[in-house]
Amino acid sequence: MKHKILSLALLTLPLVACNDFLTREPLDRVNADIDERWNSEEVIRSAMYDLYPIYFKGYNSGWSRSDWFADTQIADWNDDNAQEEATFFIKNVPTTTSSSYPWNFEQVHTINTYLDKLAHSAMPDEPKRHWTGVNRFLRGLEYAKLVSNFGDVPYYQHPVAPTDKAALYRAFSTRQEVMDSVLSDMKYAMDNIRQQDDVKGVHIVNDLVYAYTSRIFLFEGTWQKYHNKNNELAAKYLQVAKDAADYIMKSKRYQLCSNYKDLTASIDLAGNPEIILYRAYVAGVVTHSLMSFNNTESEESSPSKSLIESYLTKDGLPITQTGGNALYKGDKLLKDEIANRDPRLYATIDTAELRLPSVASVYAASGYFANRFVNPKLIDQPGGKSYTNITDAPVMKLNEVMMNYIEAAAELATLGKYTLTQTDFDRTINALRQRASTNMPTLQLVGDALRVPAGVINDSQRDADVSPILWEIRRERRVELVYEGLRFNDLRRWKKLNYADMVKNPKLNMGAYVNKREYMEWYNRVHPTTDPKKILTLEKMKEMKLVLLNAKGEYEVNDSVGYIIPIVKQGFMRTYSDKDYLYPIPIDQLTLYRNAGHAIKQTPGWEDKK
Repeated sequence: MKHKILSLALLTLPLVACNDFLTREPLDRVNADIDERWNSEEVIRSAMYDLYPIYFKGYNSGWSRSDWFADTQIADWNDDNAQEEATFFIKNVPTTTSSSYPWNFEQVHTINTYLDKLAHSAMPDEPKRHWTGVNRFLRGLEYAKLVSNFGDVPYYQHPVAPTDKAALYRAFSTRQEVMDSVLSDMKYAMDNIRQQDDVKGVHIVNDLVYAYTSRIFLFEGTWQKYHNKNNELAAKYLQVAKDAADYIMKSKRYQLCSNYKDLTASIDLAGNPEIILYRAYVAGVVTHSLMSFNNTESEESSPSKSLIESYLTKDGLPITQTGGNALYKGDKLLKDEIANRDPRLYATIDTAELRLPSVASVYAASGYFANRFVNPKLIDQPGGKSYTNITDAPVMKLNEVMMNYIEAAAELATLGKYTLTQTDFDRTINALRQRASTNMPTLQLVGDALRVPAGVINDSQRDADVSPILWEIRRERRVELVYEGLRFNDLRRWKKLNYADMVKNPKLNMGAYVNKREYMEWYNRVHPTTDPKKILTLEKMKEMKLVLLNAKGEYEVNDSVGYIIPIVKQGFMRTYSDKDYLYPIPIDQLTLYRNAGHAIKQTPGWEDKK
C-alpha cells in the first residue's frame, strides 16, 4: 500500500514540483486570464495536497515534531509529563505578529481565494461541490483554531485585497458568530464531500468531516458551558458533536483494531479498520523522528507521576479508590507499581526498567520512559532511529470519535438535554475496553455513578467540581488518547488548566520512587561489567534529586530515598493564571484595527501586559 501512496505522490509531481515550480504563479494568486486552470480537478487536488501537511501533520517530518509527544506548548502544557524545563504559556504580548504566531490569517486568505476560483470555474457540478466542500471544511478547521486561541476574531468569507484596508481591518465577529459560520461550513462539507476518493484513509472524505466536527464542537460546547456559562449555546454545540460522532459510529465503516499499540507504532496503517485518516511515511521520501524520541533519544519530558497514577488497576478501580485498592501494590518498586494495571499502561511506558537521569545513557526525566510510538521491529533499524522513522501516523481515529460521543452525551445530560443510558457506555468506553489487547472490566451505569464488578467507582482524588461520571469519562479519554496532543486543549475547554500548575500539583514534577542504594545494587547485578566506568556508584547518582511528600503534600528533600523531581527550584516550575486560556493579540494588530475605527479589545487578562 505504501508503494501505491508513493506512486500517487509521484503522479502529482508535474503539478506541484515541476521545473517551473519556483517561477509559476501561486495557485491562490492566479490572474483572471488564466482562470481556466481551475476547470481542472487535478489543479485543485494539487492545491489541496499543499495544504494537507498544514492541517494533518501526523508525526510531521524530519526532526520537526507535531503535538504528539513533543517539546511544544500544546504537547507539554498539561499534567501528563514531568519536565526538566517546564513549558510556559506566552509571557508577554508580542509587539508584532509573525508567520509562526497563532494570529495569522494567511490560510484563511488562501482558502477563500480557492473558493472564489472554484465558484467561477467551469468544473462539472459534482467535483465542484466536492472541492468546494473540502475548502469549506479546511476553512472551518482554521477558524475553529483561531476562535480557540483568541475568542472573537475578524471573519472573512471572501478573499480581501491587501490594499483594501476597509475590508481588511474590519470589526471583529463574536465567538458565537464565527462558530456558527464554522458549523455552516461543516454542514456544507458533510453534504457535498465524497464518501470515497481514491486510496482510503489518505484523503479528505465525508467521514473525516463528521469526525472533526465531533472534536471541534465538543471543544466549543464545553467551552461555552465552563467559561461562558451559556448552557443554551453549550447544548446546541454539544448536540452537534454527539450527532456527528454518532453518524460515524452508526456507519459501521470503521471498527476498533484488536491491538491498541498498533494505532501509533505501525509501519503501515493501510487497512487498519480504526483509521479514518492517516499520514503515510516512506523511507527516502518522507520520514519523521517521533519514534526516535521514544527509542534512541533521552526524554527531557516524560510521564509524570500524575499520569501513571491515572491508570486503573485491572479490576477497573482507581488506585486511590476510597477504602483502598487491594490490587495496587504501591510504587516503591517499578514491578509493584505496574502490577495489575490497565494494559494500556504497558503500551505507553517501558516496563522493563526505569531510565534514571545520571544513570541511563538514554534517560527519562521522571524515570518512566514513554514508548507508545515504538515499533519493536524497528528499534535497531534505520527506520526507528534519527529522523528516518517510517511508522505511519494516525490523524483521526474511531477511538477519539467514541470518546467525543460519550463525553458530549454526558455533558448534555448535565444540562438536562439528554438521558445517559447503558447503551451509550457499551458503544464507547466498554467497546474500547474490550479490545483484545486491553481487556478491562466494562462500566455499568448505576444512577449518578459508575460501577465495575469489583464495586462502585469512588476515587478519593476526584475533583469535587466534576461529577463521578464525567471524572471517569475524562480519565478514560486521558488514558486512551495519551500523548496525541489533545490534553492541553481538553484542560482549556474544561477550565482546568490549574491541573497543569506544578506548584499546586506536586505530582506533575514527580517521577518514580528510588532508593539509591538498593537501585545501585540491583543495577550492577542486572548489568554486570568489569569496566569501572560502567559500574554504577552512589557518587554517580548524587545529582539525582529526590523528595518525599509530607502530610501537607509539600516536598521534603531526601538524598537517599524518594521520588525524582526534575525541577528543584519552585521559581522554575510552571504556574498558570486565567489569562493563559487565550493568546494575546499582537500590539501592532490592535493598533491597525483601532486606527481603522474599530474599538477592538485585547483578550481577557492581557490588557495590561506588555
